[in-house]
Amino acid sequence: FLKNLVMLIWKGSQGTVSKTEDRLIEQVINEYYDAYFTTKRVSNLCFNTFYEFSTERLPKICEENGLHGIDLSSYNYLLKDFYKGGSHDVTLNENMDSSLFDETFIVFEIDQIKEHAILFPVTTIIIMELFINKMRRLKGIRKMIVIEEAWKAIASANMASYIKYLYKTVRKFFGEA
Repeated sequence: FLKNLVMLIWKGSQGTVSKTEDRLIEQVINEYYDAYFTTKRVSNLCFNTFYEFSTERLPKICEENGLHGIDLSSYNYLLKDFYKGGSHDVTLNENMDSSLFDETFIVFEIDQIKEHAILFPVTTIIIMELFINKMRRLKGIRKMIVIEEAWKAIASANMASYIKYLYKTVRKFFGEA
């Protein structure tokens, strides 16, 4: 989820991601969690600490592995909007409302942001991740996701992998898409 979210913000919903960039983000995420759980170099898990860790660590990973041509300046610039003080700083740093896992019926109305190039795909991927988490946690309870008039959201390559995973997995968890 975090890798897809970072790639979505960095590359956009129609952007292409190289294998090197994919592996680079995967590595920095693994190191971030290791820094939190093992070495305690990260104090708490949130987007702010991830941004700080990744902007410090990514250039070093590139240097250690002789990676050239990775546009880290665009990474820093685009993700900075979601970092403290940025225009979307609360979007990824607020604590999630855990009561959503207890609700039996949730409707997300995202008409207000459907034309927003950044917030719409980010919100969509968060909603998908919420459903997948809820699907896995609620054992023995029927779950259903209805994606209505959301073709724009699911038309991107990033979302295609979520939808494919969802359709392949939802029935195993007593759910339906």
